[in-house]
Amino acid sequence: MSNDSATGGFLPLDTGLTAHAQEDAICETIAALSGLSGGMVRPRWQPKPPPQPAEHENWCAFGVIDEQPEGISLSHKPGLSVLHSEDRLTIMASFYGPEAHAKAKAVKLGLAVKQNREGLWRAGMVLVKVGGLVAAPDLVGQKWVGRQDLTVTLRRGDDVAVPIRDLVEAPVVLSGGALTVTANS
Repeated sequence: MSNDSATGGFLPLDTGLTAHAQEDAICETIAALSGLSGGMVRPRWQPKPPPQPAEHENWCAFGVIDEQPEGISLSHKPGLSVLHSEDRLTIMASFYGPEAHAKAKAVKLGLAVKQNREGLWRAGMVLVKVGGLVAAPDLVGQKWVGRQDLTVTLRRGDDVAVPIRDLVEAPVVLSGGALTVTANS
């Protein structure tokens, strides 16, 4: 039996969010815009990293390098309370290989087209901004390997059901910012 506001105790939340679904949408977008096959676009940090592609191959490693809260609100209707949160995600995509610059630039420019962002939107993310390209060659085995870094900032919104009964209105402070609670009829 799970708690609700009538039983007391903590109200655990099932966010239903998976990092995997988010990664899939980002991977699909990078692969489509860069022209790289799906296997050559991979999450930056993996429990069992695959072998690094050869220096003459083009590929990309990406990952969320920063996640900051944008806001949290709680709305209530009889029988249903919903906690809505928004986070700002900074994604670092590192492109490797002889065409690293061209592949990174294709993603940067491609994100300017609304249709190219639909996969991100379906995964609950919207584009905030695209950063510039940064040359960051890696020294691998006494050889410099071409690398271009691109940062992309996305906003992700999440709605989570909260088992709260008979809420009228109650302002709450959360991490130094106001958590807005409203009653809707």
